[in-house]
Amino acid sequence: LVHGDCWVNNLLFQYDKGTGKAVKAVLIDLQVMREACPTLDLIYLLFTSTTREFRTAHLDGMLHLFHDRFLHYCALYNVQPYEGFDFEELKRRFHASKLLGYMMTLMLLPIILKDPTEALDMEKLSVKEGADMMEMFEELIKMGKEGNNSLYHKRLLQVAEEMHRDGVI
Repeated sequence: LVHGDCWVNNLLFQYDKGTGKAVKAVLIDLQVMREACPTLDLIYLLFTSTTREFRTAHLDGMLHLFHDRFLHYCALYNVQPYEGFDFEELKRRFHASKLLGYMMTLMLLPIILKDPTEALDMEKLSVKEGADMMEMFEELIKMGKEGNNSLYHKRLLQVAEEMHRDGVI
């Protein structure tokens, strides 16, 4: 099972009182859970909720942690993981999912990086009733481009550069 909407706003963290570091995380908002490749949640989370600097410094460690925990929970619940699901296979699947990470970045960064003092008013979208999802996402991207949201532009450019560097686009 994958969460399906795995980004920072759908995580609750428990912090160590002494160090202030997160020691546990719980996923909430489970209405789009489904059976799919687990790298989809990883891609979604890492490209929408982290910076290029974080991914460059910690991606391998994050993938190792995920792989170890995934196998741990498969054993705990007596579920067989994918055949041949070793660390190299996880990395291969992660790379194959990167285009989704790029698309999710395009669609979600306007919402994620919106000024927190301004509520996102979905009523202000100029999308007509009955419009398809693509039209709504195009409008959200347009909202992210408006004004002087330099963080949005920086993050979008960084993800595009990563995708180019990794041969995805």
